[in-house]
Amino acid sequence: KYDFSDPYYESGVGMAVKADSAIATYDDLNGQTVSAKVGTEGCKFAESIADQYGFTVTQFEDSSSMYQDVLSGNSVACFEDYPVMGYEISRGIALKLP
Repeated sequence: KYDFSDPYYESGVGMAVKADSAIATYDDLNGQTVSAKVGTEGCKFAESIADQYGFTVTQFEDSSSMYQDVLSGNSVACFEDYPVMGYEISRGIALKLP
């Protein structure tokens, strides 16, 4: 037996960039590299728009490595569920959600 409720929380894939980055839209990713976590909706989404916006996707096994790749400048953005990234930002990681 299952009891379903009305949705009470909205989630989705977001893009995060370094806190001091000028990147504001997907168009700004043209010619750049972005990062995403293997097997996630964030990775699937990034790969689905990569050709349209002209960027390449580097995949990582965990969120920490993905975030560090952005912070070190190897990639300019990362894609993951925005509540997860928002939580990490609230804990002090130097990223922002443009």
